[in-house]
Amino acid sequence: MPGVTIDEVQGLIDPLKSYQFLMNISPIRGQNHIGNDVLSLRCTATSLPGSTISPIGVDLGGFTLHYAGRRQFGGTWSTSIIEGQDMGVMLQISSWMKLIYDQTSGVGSFKADYEAIATIEMYDDPNSVIGVRTLYGVWPQADPGTPLSMAGGGSRIDYGITWSYDYWDDDANASQGF
Repeated sequence: MPGVTIDEVQGLIDPLKSYQFLMNISPIRGQNHIGNDVLSLRCTATSLPGSTISPIGVDLGGFTLHYAGRRQFGGTWSTSIIEGQDMGVMLQISSWMKLIYDQTSGVGSFKADYEAIATIEMYDDPNSVIGVRTLYGVWPQADPGTPLSMAGGGSRIDYGITWSYDYWDDDANASQGF
């Protein structure tokens, strides 16, 4: 029975690294509410937003020919992110949602003031980016709440959020293979 080589051991996924995705969100025009910097979120779980092309059937001489219709995007996707004890991300998302619609004043903002551009970066184990998807018209749609627990005494909180987006494009990243 052959032994395990050092190359095989080094090729294993690092069990201490708990995220393989990073989501970067550009500053928005109404940025005084959420800061001037790019918001970087370490994702523990997400699915890449997809798209569909609906077929259009045309009846012609007893046959139905199917043509490609418009490309449609899902419009929402969910992420699970890592939050620290400072609750910095939760507070920024809450401020962003208040910028979209302030429940105390009943005033909403224009989309151009609260939408952002986001990238989802996927990593292999040694932190090399293996793929990027760019999403446009991004804003937080739902903050379902965050379960808190004293168990473990750690400083990490897993935080879920649902995002809205208009469309995504990989053309700028085509050299990365998807």
